[in-house]
Amino acid sequence: MQQLALGGTLMFMDSSRNALLMLQQFGQSVWLNELPRQLLREFRLQKLMEEDGVTGIAPFPLDLNTVLVHDSSYAREILSAQVGTDAAAARETYEHMQVQDTREAADAFRGMYARSEGRYGIVCFPSFSSPAADSSVILSEARRLWRMLDRSNVMMSVPASPAGLTALRQLLSDGISVNVTLLCTVKRYLEVLDCFAGALEERLKAQRPLTDVTTLASFCVGPIDALVNAKLESIRNPPEMERAHAYLRKAGTGVACFAYQELRKFTASPRWRALAARGAKVQRLLWAQVNSQSAAEENLRCIDDLIGPETISAISLATLGEYRHRGRPRPSLLEANLYETAVLPSELSRFGIDLESIGDRAQSELLRDFAAVIDASVDQISARRAAL
Repeated sequence: MQQLALGGTLMFMDSSRNALLMLQQFGQSVWLNELPRQLLREFRLQKLMEEDGVTGIAPFPLDLNTVLVHDSSYAREILSAQVGTDAAAARETYEHMQVQDTREAADAFRGMYARSEGRYGIVCFPSFSSPAADSSVILSEARRLWRMLDRSNVMMSVPASPAGLTALRQLLSDGISVNVTLLCTVKRYLEVLDCFAGALEERLKAQRPLTDVTTLASFCVGPIDALVNAKLESIRNPPEMERAHAYLRKAGTGVACFAYQELRKFTASPRWRALAARGAKVQRLLWAQVNSQSAAEENLRCIDDLIGPETISAISLATLGEYRHRGRPRPSLLEANLYETAVLPSELSRFGIDLESIGDRAQSELLRDFAAVIDASVDQISARRAAL
């Protein structure tokens, strides 16, 4: 395996056919959507970087109810932590473990980050903010954790809620790298693009550089499909059923295609060209599965259908292994049937499905679920400490 870095572009050269490596030919990066501690302690992350072209990590909040079954190092850390058993102390322990893992992963990617001039080798830190948190809370937490992490190749994750977008603009103005997460609608994505450009324009007015501002916009594809599929599958009227079922498993990728078209429009606009001339980096789109329970074939199809320049596919270790040998990379986002995609909203509306409303619901459920994972993990820590 050989790595080449030319003008901020990192290339992985290998004579064998590896579908993961082939994605880079179409401008797409491969990231992991999970960060098991074994990857760091057993040096498996380095192997994935070298052999599969993995260039970043965008994990979900640490689910201790799951990882404690497979990794005893977390249990030892919980029991050895010099804190009490109250919720605040348990949350501090949880945060410390997540910070420690993120730092180790960022250190493993440090060389890649330097060689690619900050484009690759990035690790996102999951958001700990409550779904009900206002922008000031999200902002202060992101700033505090950014200082604690103390790694230039770490991104803070901020939810794409109204409060999150207010915080986003200020964080980017401050020069803090941000991954805008849990995007499920094109309307909200357009707001993200406007916040991104506005923050860069504020930096220009303040005579601050644009080259050190890095940000992503993460779209959650699986949850959109899950909600739409459930509605389509509930249709039992024979004349409508066949037509409804023709749109199964198309909504998530359809919304993602709409978002990608908006990214292309934005990067062709005079507003963006003026910023790019001053060194601004494109806000790449990241496709997140969010631990999709779909069959392997469905996960592979979703990756194949969302390949294009300035995109990232964040996938699980299990799907990574499947795609390595069975993926069929092609520039699918550039070859997409735009007419078929364009009529998707009107076709779904025939069955009472509004993609914007579905997306809003998906985001609300994701915010709730992520908060539940954090709360359950904090409770697990408290219970273990109390048992001492």
